[in-house]
Amino acid sequence: MNTDKVTFEDNHIKVEAEMERRICSWLEEVAAELESQAIRNTRVNTGETKRGWGHIVDEASLEATVGNREENAIWEEYGTGEYAEKGGKNRNVWYVAADQLDQKQISDFTYKYHFPIKYGKNGTVFFEIRGKQAQRMLTKAYQGTKIPAIKRFASIMSKG
Repeated sequence: MNTDKVTFEDNHIKVEAEMERRICSWLEEVAAELESQAIRNTRVNTGETKRGWGHIVDEASLEATVGNREENAIWEEYGTGEYAEKGGKNRNVWYVAADQLDQKQISDFTYKYHFPIKYGKNGTVFFEIRGKQAQRMLTKAYQGTKIPAIKRFASIMSKG
């Protein structure tokens, strides 16, 4: 008769902690890559939107968030006016009066933003605005990162 004793050692706390550590590491890696891709996909006018990207990892909930602090980022992502992808309210051309600007400011504004100038009654100057086309910076970043991120997750989790 065999008298060897079997000892059970409960390591589930260590295993769970290691899994969470690996998941958090992966979340940081993927969020940083998404942020980097979004930055590369962002067109530059003033540079504020490009500089506005960031990410945070919430280790308690095992979630990562990638976003942009600039309001313009949502306009760039989905478009505005007649180019709006999400059913924009203003699908028509609209006109913004430039009556508070001098001629140099009007010229600079037109050059910088490419808005055509229209003249109303009594020579009033208006900028013709059609909106901006969607750039889909974050969507493109997600699409380009999704499959490599899944593969990377499998690799990280399967390490011994």
